[in-house]
Order: sequence, then C-alpha cells, then structure tokens
Amino acid sequence: MPRVSFALLLVLAACGPAAVEDPCGAGPAHLQNTRYAEAETAFEACLAGRGHDWESEAELRMGLAAAQMAQERPEAALETYAQILALMEAHTGDSGHPVVRRNRAMALLRLGRPEAALDDVEIALARSPRDPLARMIAGAAHLETGEAAAAAAAFDAVLALAPDDIGALSGRSAAFAELGRHDESLADALEAVSIAPEDASALNALCWSLVKAGRAGDALPTCDAALEARPDSGPITHSRAAALEQLGRIDEARDLYARAHALEPASREIAADYNRTRQP
Repeated sequence: MPRVSFALLLVLAACGPAAVEDPCGAGPAHLQNTRYAEAETAFEACLAGRGHDWESEAELRMGLAAAQMAQERPEAALETYAQILALMEAHTGDSGHPVVRRNRAMALLRLGRPEAALDDVEIALARSPRDPLARMIAGAAHLETGEAAAAAAAFDAVLALAPDDIGALSGRSAAFAELGRHDESLADALEAVSIAPEDASALNALCWSLVKAGRAGDALPTCDAALEARPDSGPITHSRAAALEQLGRIDEARDLYARAHALEPASREIAADYNRTRQP
C-alpha cells in the first residue's frame, strides 16, 4: 500500500490581478492561503458568473480541482478533471496534458483505483518524464497493486532528481520491505528520519520497515511517535496495528485495524488486514 505523503501540487494560473472581492481573483488567493473551502466556492462562482474562453475555463477548473483534492474530495475532483480533459479534447483534439493526467491519477489513487491511476500517470510521464510528482504517484500506485519492484524503480527515479526527498525514501523503503530487502529498506527509512526526525511519514517508514523485518518490539516506540505526530493517518494507524499483532496484542491490533480501515477505506492492504482480523 502507498506509504507516501504527497504535497498537493496546485498548478493553476490566476484569472488576473483582480481584487479579492472578485471571485476570479479570490479563488487563487484563497488557494494560496490554504483556505480550500473558500477557494472552491470562489472558483465555482467565477465559472458561473461570466463567460470564459476555453483555456481560462480549464485553468479555473484546475484550481477548483486542487481545492477539492485539498479537502479530501477526490470524487468531486475526478469529475472536474473529466471536464478539463473534455475541454482540451474539444478544442485541441488532445486530452493527454501531462499535468491534468498526473493530477487525475492522484485522484484515482485516492479513490482506490491504482490501475486507472497508472494508466493516467503513464500518459503524463510519456510527455514529462522528469516530473517527480508523477513518479511518486506511479510508485504509490505500483505499491498498491503489489508491484514492489516497479514501485522501487519509480522511487529510484524520484531520488535521482531529489536525493533527499523524504516521500521517495519512505516509499522505496516500503517497496524494499515488500521485496524482502530488509537491510535496504531500513537504510532508506533511517535516512528519511535523519533528514526529518519529527516527520510522521519518515517515522512511519522506519516503523513499517522494522515490522516487516519481524522486529515489532524495536518498531513500536517509533510507531507510537509516528501516530502521535499524525493520529488521523490510516497508513500509520495500520503500521502500529501490525506491530501490535506481531507482539501478540491481538485485541488492540484488531481495534486499530478497524480504525485504519475507517480512515483509509480505499487501501487494499488495510482492507485485507481489517477483514482478516474480523474473522473469529
């Protein structure tokens, strides 16, 4: 399963130097200031309130989709990306724009559709092979489909561009763990923690690497620290559950698997562990 934190890449162009009272200016301003609900409202008002040429409309819808994704509403974002691609197809005959395809892949991944996400991200990478976020999405999708070697290769490509990328180190650590390459998995996780000692995703990478190596006793303090840093993370909750199960603390593990599934219902691995531990 993907154990990677993605920074939302908000790729959009502002409608122009409008005052903040104008929704076409307010949308980008709210988005930049992480007021995502206000940004969504403003983008929708701008789209409804005046005519736009198709390129401006596409840019506005990119902002709208970014606001929707930031609010954990990938279903709404997926519909918005479909509208953007339809605009491009109608006016240029080309619906393979790498940024749109990459961002839609992220929405598909969040919805538990990693195969469809890979279809989109491969189109994006054919146009923009050095896009690190597209490679990250590819790595996470390959992890979710059980293709650990392909995931490791995707994270390798990110690290070739950005050797200190915590997300890529964490992701490659998870891929190595799935491949049984526990020393390499631990090395990547330790490097991530050395770069960002308090980062929840880095701590979770170390927790998961140790659990996968059968070292739950060593892992548990790090799992606890990761969960304390990000208590509403499904993957981190799942990692701690796995550590507790390995230690024989089955009732506690079962409760945490249930919470992880509630937090991250699209994850196949979390769902499998949740269903497995529901059985008597």
